[in-house]
Formats: sequence, C-alpha cells, structure tokens
Amino acid sequence: MKRWGILVLLIIVIPLFLNGNRKTVLIKLYAEEWGIHIPIPKDSEELWGSEVSFNGDGEWINVFSYGTELNLINSGMKLITEESVSKVNSQIKNFIQTTILLYRDEKINKKLEQIQVKAQMGDYYFYKSKNNGNDYLIAIYINSEKKLYTFEWHQ
Repeated sequence: MKRWGILVLLIIVIPLFLNGNRKTVLIKLYAEEWGIHIPIPKDSEELWGSEVSFNGDGEWINVFSYGTELNLINSGMKLITEESVSKVNSQIKNFIQTTILLYRDEKINKKLEQIQVKAQMGDYYFYKSKNNGNDYLIAIYINSEKKLYTFEWHQ
C-alpha cells in the first residue's frame, strides 16, 4: 500500500514541478534567444502548441499569469499607443489565421479561434523576427488581466 502512495504522490508532484520549471525555462529562453526580459510568472499555460518536429519547427501560444501589474520599462517591450494598437492586433490575428491555414484541421481551428487576445492602448508588446521572418516572437502584456501572451513561430 505504501508503494501505491508513493506512486500517486510522484504522479501528482512531477507534473507540478515540470510546470514550474517549464515557465522558468521558457522565460530564460525568451531572454537568450529573443532579448525580452520578463519576470518569472506565478503560473503558465500552453494554450496551443504544435508537435515539435525534428528540426524545431512549430508554433506555440503560451500565457503567463502574474498577480500584480508588471513594470516592463527595461524588458524590451514597448508601450502600445494609439498609433501601434492596430498593428499589434493585426500581428496576433495573422499568427492565428496563418496557423489555421497551415493545419486545416477543424479541431485545431476551433481551439485557435477561441484564443481571443486583443491589445489595447497602455498594454505592452514585443515583436522580433529572425531568418527573414521565418522565426518570430510576439509577446503581449495585457495590463487588465495581468497576463503575458506569447506567440512563437519557427519555420
């Protein structure tokens, strides 16, 4: 009976540890690869992710939750202004629509269409691309939600 208790404990604890470690690893990777410096969140969730291919291609949407509003002045993120708000929302929409077209799968389409991230003036964003635009990261911090959404594309 004691063995079952240990097994059940491991089944519960390991995923919690991996999720905590996952968010730390992602935040560090974003800093190293993209130059965006954001604090470690309280919680994180992968909203959608493609299967990782052999050469690392794929698309991922993550959300990082914070308990308080962040100071992002030295993060590399930019304040969304009246001039930039439509461009930022267009980039998010383009990511989702292009991903839907790429997979053409009804189940995936429904999941992606449920992801409703809309930036407003006063929020923060980050965009950087590499390899002639084949790889890019969009990050949107929504002040009212205290959440950071990332959209990562690698082709």
